[in-house]
Amino acid sequence: PARLGIGSTDQVLKVSGGGPTWATPAAGALTLIKRATTTGAVNTGTTFDSVFTSTYKTYVIYINEFSAATGTSEPKFQFRFGGTTRATDYYGATQNIERSGSIVYNSNVNAVASIIGNAGVLDSSATASYTFTVNRVGNSSQKPNAYFQGIGASNQYLLSGAIFNDAAATYDGFILSAATNITVTVSVYGLATA
Repeated sequence: PARLGIGSTDQVLKVSGGGPTWATPAAGALTLIKRATTTGAVNTGTTFDSVFTSTYKTYVIYINEFSAATGTSEPKFQFRFGGTTRATDYYGATQNIERSGSIVYNSNVNAVASIIGNAGVLDSSATASYTFTVNRVGNSSQKPNAYFQGIGASNQYLLSGAIFNDAAATYDGFILSAATNITVTVSVYGLATA
């Protein structure tokens, strides 16, 4: 065996001809756009601006270690455009299944934000995590949508839901918030499409 040196920026390790090699990701691969960790953000939230562009049609957002100073705060998601938070026209629902089997629904009907979990999912002793798939953003003035899965904290909630905003704009970012200060780690990826 021979030592394989480090690859170039943005290359990935793959196997070719039975051996490891560095290569540029093929079309359709996920490309990291932004990764950020915020601790003790004020309750207006943590913004992620200029992450949705015309380069990609679909985005994947990984939200790890999402907690709030008060575990009973509900996590919220809003779209942003040009540094402005959209605070109207949210529709959708979240299903929260507790480990006991009981189910709680959060519904958004022409709301100011999308509630993405029941009170209690942001407990700092066992943080929440989510995976979002976001579409209809960054390319032109459209009505964005997203669907997500996750797991909440203290009561071990299984979370799933969908978000739709009924106001068209060229959305380029989003904000995560709760009623109390939040701590969160977020990675945003663009999915290359033909």
